[in-house]
Amino acid sequence: MAMTDEEYAEAQEALWQRIEAQYEPLLEQLFLTAMLATADRYEASGNPVVADDLQREIADLLQQLWEQTVRESGEAVMAEFEGKQLWDLETKQEPFWRRITEAVIQSSGAQKIRSIVQTTQTQIRRIIGRGEAEGLKRPDIVSRIRTMAPELSKIRARIITRTEVHSTAQFASNAVAKFSRLPLQKRWLSTIDSRTRSFAENDVFDHVLMHETAVNVNDVYYVPKNDGTTEPLEFPGDPKGSPSNIINCRCTQRYRLR
Repeated sequence: MAMTDEEYAEAQEALWQRIEAQYEPLLEQLFLTAMLATADRYEASGNPVVADDLQREIADLLQQLWEQTVRESGEAVMAEFEGKQLWDLETKQEPFWRRITEAVIQSSGAQKIRSIVQTTQTQIRRIIGRGEAEGLKRPDIVSRIRTMAPELSKIRARIITRTEVHSTAQFASNAVAKFSRLPLQKRWLSTIDSRTRSFAENDVFDHVLMHETAVNVNDVYYVPKNDGTTEPLEFPGDPKGSPSNIINCRCTQRYRLR
């Protein structure tokens, strides 16, 4: 028996949460280690530069996250149409999933990694700048960095993991749908509760209005903006969208034959 839209959305969110729970603590530890090492470097030399290793470590971890999310999200789309033979056998093999993961990286992955490292550096420099403005000595500023590092690491890991899992899941499902032998439509499904983006809550974009919007799989959605314009998104969480339109988004999309 087919799932209702609500059941489908719940199943998608459960999938995301399981992957998030796997990678969030790993990313948090990377941030914490990097911030504490940078504090040590600043204490010793006055130079608060984040080590180059952080970029490589984040790239390795996010690639694992992207690979797992791509495969599990893509397989979930295929499972919806089980028995209808909408996909060739080769689309279920490892090279197919690898190509989608590579597309994720090429579309925005490399830029995201650089941005994550730059933000880590900026956070530390901001703490130092505020400490200096308050007249603190270097040991006191170092102590402040070490005190703030655990909470900052936890918050950033949570936001990044949620956003990356959600965005990658939607990217992957959209890519898989485009390989269908028959034309499909995609439908935007919003999680309707007090946290959902809405003009009624003074948000910049409205995802309540997007609920159940259907377009052809190769088309884009147009998300209403509070200035009367719209922003095109290929899927919920599309990294080409504005931060206020995609960060912590919980919307998903479901497919049906045209």
